[in-house]
Amino acid sequence: MNYVVSGDITSVFLDRNGTEVVEFIVDTKDLDFIKSLDSNLYCLENGGRQYIMVYYRGSRREYVYLSRLIMGLENEKKMVGFLNDNPLDLRRENLFFVSESGKQLYRKSLNSNNTSGIRGVYWSEKEKRWIAAMKHNGKRYRFGRFKTKEEAARVIEEKRREFLSVEMSSNEGN
Repeated sequence: MNYVVSGDITSVFLDRNGTEVVEFIVDTKDLDFIKSLDSNLYCLENGGRQYIMVYYRGSRREYVYLSRLIMGLENEKKMVGFLNDNPLDLRRENLFFVSESGKQLYRKSLNSNNTSGIRGVYWSEKEKRWIAAMKHNGKRYRFGRFKTKEEAARVIEEKRREFLSVEMSSNEGN
């Protein structure tokens, strides 16, 4: 494992089976902890995304997401989300506690049946309008009908930020 320190941020380069090098970033203050895990770090590819994992003997599970260890969640059932949707950005400012439903709020990828190109926005042929809607914690929300796709996109993004803000504030202090 190699790394480059640039002030408060450190880039860590992890050899992946000798075939490629995966770069992830951490807060420099976490570097000693990361170095202590060096021989136990590996990269897992899941759903086209890469995650840094740790073989961690102190855990009930043999393998743990590094993001969980950085956030102190070794044995807890909470999840860790990535504000910028990048699981290789392990800076504490990018990590937060989240429910499964909350994790969907900041997800950038589109569902396979999306035709508008914008998450939470779809065309209603019946109403001849763009609809802004989403599902959160098992409940469906519909935020209105709009003449333009851009109006619907603005509203859905605003609502998503509101829901995420509530999700994050409910986890503060945990």
